[in-house]
Amino acid sequence: MKKHIFFVVAMLCLLILALPALDIRGGLLFTAQTDAAKPTTTSRSLWGGFVGSVYQKLGDFEFLWSARVDNEGKYPQEALAGLSGTLSYYAEDSGLRYNSHDGIGITLGKFANYDMIDSPYSLFVSSAGNQAMMGEISLERGTFFYTDRWVGLNHNLQSGLYYTASDKDLWPCSTKTQENLYRDRGLVLKTFGLRFGRLRIGYQDALLYTGQYFNIDAFAIPAPGWLVQYAASAAGRPWTSASDMNSLMGFFADYTEDSWYVYGQVLVDDVNLDPILDPSAQNYAPNKLAASLGGRLDTKVGTFGLYIAGATRYTFESVRNEFYSYTYYPGSAVISEDALVGIPMEDLMIGYINGENNFAAMLTWKKTFPIATINSSLEFKLTGAQSPANPWHDQVGFTSADWFRWLDDPVLEKKLTLKLSASRSFGRMTVWAKATVGYVWNRLELTSVTAADSDTDSNGEYLTEADGSEPYWRPSDQSTWFGAISVGLKYSFTP
Repeated sequence: MKKHIFFVVAMLCLLILALPALDIRGGLLFTAQTDAAKPTTTSRSLWGGFVGSVYQKLGDFEFLWSARVDNEGKYPQEALAGLSGTLSYYAEDSGLRYNSHDGIGITLGKFANYDMIDSPYSLFVSSAGNQAMMGEISLERGTFFYTDRWVGLNHNLQSGLYYTASDKDLWPCSTKTQENLYRDRGLVLKTFGLRFGRLRIGYQDALLYTGQYFNIDAFAIPAPGWLVQYAASAAGRPWTSASDMNSLMGFFADYTEDSWYVYGQVLVDDVNLDPILDPSAQNYAPNKLAASLGGRLDTKVGTFGLYIAGATRYTFESVRNEFYSYTYYPGSAVISEDALVGIPMEDLMIGYINGENNFAAMLTWKKTFPIATINSSLEFKLTGAQSPANPWHDQVGFTSADWFRWLDDPVLEKKLTLKLSASRSFGRMTVWAKATVGYVWNRLELTSVTAADSDTDSNGEYLTEADGSEPYWRPSDQSTWFGAISVGLKYSFTP
């Protein structure tokens, strides 16, 4: 305990001495929320936190480090060692950046992960801006631009963290082993694009692999991920890889004017044209697609935005139990203090923030007044069953009826959300406040796939695809109001 206190005091002294050279900032935040607004069942209704950052820029290089400490209790076993079991520590936006004037950029560290387009419904990378270890090289020359980004997902996961590997006696139909669930995973995102004045057109590519945290082939070869995947997995060759991979591709186009912005984006996880090209086929693999469209317009009364998006059922999922779903974590829930805690979808998804089997529409408004800058949004969502980590939800495999499924559940979650935020700067200090209020009908709940739900084969053995090892989200009969309010401030100590 003493060594941690000594370290903190020493660091504070060093930061004070470095004030003339570094941009040092700190901030506080406090949140109050209803049970229905909490991201997990274990989160506190009232909680606070502290954020601090250090920044320095030298020519084309940037050095930055940011940290956050809070007592939200999203996952109750989180603890900042040596200080308190009720505090959790997170490193955020920390690393090195290089951006030259001739169109070359390099990034290495833990940063917020964002898409190429500016939208709350971006498809390849969630607009939530989740933090992840990453390394990126970007090039832009003339009309051509290219980005190559590695994202570290899972590395040496702790044993017993996920339900699959714990308490198997509770799941008589569970047959999975730790080997599959705890494999390292990584992701490489590539974008090839052309810029014609204010118009951009791009091809996006994602390759998620298992068994490795960093795959040099996927990152270093400037070719689409599906070509890298086929070359690596070609059978009968000395270098053939046993790694399971998930390749996604798509396109985007956007146009930026001084007073407006518009974009369109399409993601293809899997597409099947058999019903058109081969109607005699017995089983049609599901179409796994997502699309997003929107834009914003500046007017005298503020900036208005309109966005719509959706994803079909099964999009972003793996097709078997290798846990190569397009998610930051391999499972839908974790074991924390002997409780099964569901991971929020906005924290789990690498891609579209609302996940599969969803339709969403959002209207936004922003206006800067003399007293504050106001941001607001009104969103309506329809969501069916979602299963990021359990292939085919609670069924075994797929049938012809699954060729195109989207919001065909008997019951759907309906959610209406209004968000408001305001901020104002006073010299070195900025204060802000945020509020959320809404109503949800047939709220999604984490549901365990039990033996009674699973199909069996001719011998009465439970089939592995629906073995109940990972819970999934399903609309319930619960409807409720929800709300939250947050206030905070940040202050720059730089002279």
